[in-house]
Amino acid sequence: MPLIDKQALLRYVLPTYGEQEQERVAAAAQMPERAGRPEPWGVLYASPNPDQSRKACANCIMWIPTGECDIHAPGVQVAGYAVCGYHVFGQPLPARVPRKDIQYVEPEYSGLMTIPGGTNCARCRWFNEADPMMLDRGLCLAVDDPSGAPAPVEAGGCCARWQSSETGR
Repeated sequence: MPLIDKQALLRYVLPTYGEQEQERVAAAAQMPERAGRPEPWGVLYASPNPDQSRKACANCIMWIPTGECDIHAPGVQVAGYAVCGYHVFGQPLPARVPRKDIQYVEPEYSGLMTIPGGTNCARCRWFNEADPMMLDRGLCLAVDDPSGAPAPVEAGGCCARWQSSETGR
């Protein structure tokens, strides 16, 4: 049984929103029912960077300024403005760390994407500001909290379900 009547949402609530908001809510109505939406831990949700910058390889502890990443095999080129699900904020490595018997992660499995400007929830199509007065928080329409409602997230956070939004900040 759905947690929200999607048809009622589209019929009664949607017309009260502006055009951009209508598109986001309509897209959320196309998302799978609760059983198909993960909780924040299941999409590697990460809180905002301490300096409020967006998530990007150039501010990750595993990135190497020569254009590589310590979790990907040597020779895999990674731009500083790319990002993946393994992002850990901090000072990049000065050089690759010598390791024995490491299983490198293939870029398609790390979620490596080239995103000029970096990522955060505010730039994601699934982010919905809960209250315009609270610019640093909102709801994620693609991720649920344990009760099955859209998960509260911080605008500067990010997760593996991130998808570009043309209206993000």
